[in-house]
Amino acid sequence: MSVDDRLPIHLERVLYHEAGHAVAVLVLWDDTADIVLHFRANSDGEDVLEASYHAKDILNDKMLTAPLMDVVQVLAAGKQAERHFFDIESEGFGTDKSKIDQVFRLRQRADEELRTAARAEMENDYPKTLKLVQRHHKAISAIARDALKELDVREANNENTEGAVILPAERVRQIFCDSSDWQRAE
Repeated sequence: MSVDDRLPIHLERVLYHEAGHAVAVLVLWDDTADIVLHFRANSDGEDVLEASYHAKDILNDKMLTAPLMDVVQVLAAGKQAERHFFDIESEGFGTDKSKIDQVFRLRQRADEELRTAARAEMENDYPKTLKLVQRHHKAISAIARDALKELDVREANNENTEGAVILPAERVRQIFCDSSDWQRAE
């Protein structure tokens, strides 16, 4: 079955969501990972096309060592990218939110001031994260558009995209650095 046969209407939103994570990781940690396309079965047993930002190794390393607010922002950046570009609530934030909750459990002994600031970010619907997304909207858009173009090329060539790296980490970084709105986090 081709991508077109299973392509959800929301794929563009999903790629912007993942590009939001990618830019947050680059801005806050100067690191990057691949954007990968994959299928999963939904609750009806149908295949659903999704993308993911493969930052698992980065997150595993940073969950306990990076500033707590940075971790919250990286995990909330996809949600805020969808809000910024599509003015909608993210359908894919549940997994990211559970990771934020996990970080709070793992870091119970973290500085109370940091925990309070991070909790305020969450309770006020991630305003600092939204500011990061707004500041870097050109890079997020460029990454998502490049991923969509790559998907179109692969589909035109009848290539199997299951588990395919749509944008390798090096390309994500290059697009980010080439964008005119690049700047380090404050």
